[in-house]
Amino acid sequence: MNTDILHRIKELPYDDPRRKALLEILHNEFATNLLTSLPVQGVLFKQAKWKEQVSVYMGLPPPETRKSVNQYIIIKGVIRGKVD
Repeated sequence: MNTDILHRIKELPYDDPRRKALLEILHNEFATNLLTSLPVQGVLFKQAKWKEQVSVYMGLPPPETRKSVNQYIIIKGVIRGKVD
């Protein structure tokens, strides 16, 4: 990867999904090999698990978390915020 692009990626805010996704692709060798080598009979994913793996690999929130959006975060009976 071009060093200028890599430098620009690292300058993105720590919680930026683009930064997370690009660094995940560069540095997570296991996930990269897993996702780029399928289909393989010995590694079977159910459809929901596959969507989750691909989403996380790409730096996106897992599909299962969508149902939690706009729900209140309650800790010990006190509303602490909302899931965005």
